[in-house]
Amino acid sequence: MKTNRSEERPKVLIVDDELLNVKLLEAYLQDEEYRISTASCGADALRLIHEAPPDLVLLDLMMPGMHGLEVCARIKENDKTSSISVVIVTALEQKSSKHNALQAGADEVIFKPVDKTEILRKIREVLKKKKVQDAASVRGGVS
Repeated sequence: MKTNRSEERPKVLIVDDELLNVKLLEAYLQDEEYRISTASCGADALRLIHEAPPDLVLLDLMMPGMHGLEVCARIKENDKTSSISVVIVTALEQKSSKHNALQAGADEVIFKPVDKTEILRKIREVLKKKKVQDAASVRGGVS
């Protein structure tokens, strides 16, 4: 059985209300083997996640309408989306920001300004961990 090469590449959803931040993250990811989609607010992100679930969400915290923590919590509370990895990308460098993000279910937190090497490394680590967890849950679900 032949597989579609593009379907093997991890899908990353970038969620940020600042177009410059979205473009920067897209530029960092463009040379990697990722399928990229974007959203400018939490409501659009949740809609896209339910239409075509990504493997990983790069999620800003401070957005109008719906805060990134709420988006993260909604992703993690829903049985259909809870396995999606979430990496919070924020300019809020307070200890409480990281703690709150992890409490909401984030897999990782990255502080702005984003370093290309750091974010690519963390994305690879989170996706590798997700792949191992997904494989374990498939094996665990088979009787």
